[in-house]
Amino acid sequence: MKPKCAIIMETELWANLYFACDNMDIPITIINARLSNKTLQTNAWMYRLYAETLSHVKKILARSNFDADAFMTIGASSSKIKVIGNIKLAYKDVGDASRLKDLPESYFLAASTHENEEEKISAEWVKHNSKQLLVIAPRHPKRIAEIEKKISNITDRYAVRSRGESINENTQIYIADTLGEMQDLIYGADAVFMGGSLVPIGGHNVIEVVRYGKPVFFGPHMDNFIEERDLLLNREIGKQVKDAEELVNKVLQLTCHTQQMDTIRKNSIQLVQEHSDILDRYIEAINEPLERYIPNRIIN
Repeated sequence: MKPKCAIIMETELWANLYFACDNMDIPITIINARLSNKTLQTNAWMYRLYAETLSHVKKILARSNFDADAFMTIGASSSKIKVIGNIKLAYKDVGDASRLKDLPESYFLAASTHENEEEKISAEWVKHNSKQLLVIAPRHPKRIAEIEKKISNITDRYAVRSRGESINENTQIYIADTLGEMQDLIYGADAVFMGGSLVPIGGHNVIEVVRYGKPVFFGPHMDNFIEERDLLLNREIGKQVKDAEELVNKVLQLTCHTQQMDTIRKNSIQLVQEHSDILDRYIEAINEPLERYIPNRIIN
């Protein structure tokens, strides 16, 4: 194989890969470039490694001004960086609820959950005895044994998707421990909680939910997606909660108010439409001549 370029998504700074590509004259472009606080909060020798790694990159197309500054903080040349925007706002309706025929029309989705989040949300959900179904789609499905053990201590009215267990009128919780179905699950949900945010993980990308016009909830730990958090809060699309109790209370309140749900859907559509050209801008920037991005090699 002789690729003409390498396009890296978001946060992956792989020193050996970048060196190998540069050594084989394969130009590297990082798109939707972002950095987490964890990456920035490191020691001097890691900063040196980051700088050397980024010296092999031709273009850094950042999702925000904050991320552009972050890349310069770890050693990237400003001449390589251009702020384009968040590519995940590029609208492509790929969800299809018909592929999830065994799910009811109405359910609340807890997506990309982590350890302790499933247990906390499930306990609050069962406490309210809601007729609506809670669907849990863990970030790492291989944790199913651990998740099931904790949920079984809360209720026996649950089903596991990977075992083909069916949902009936008594089912309170459905564990969707399968891969490749997250978009369909989001598409069919009434509302979505994005995991990694009730516990100090840093959150996950909430923009994927916006594309489907769904209200999205997240906890206090959104350190890796601060700009997305603020954007959705300002547009009255997202709702931040302090704990699982507040989450379940607000979800059950909101999904009963048709007018509020319609407003969120309209706000989401408007936000996506405002960024309808984001994919074209990325393609244009990827195709720009490399001469516009001045080389800045640290180590020859």
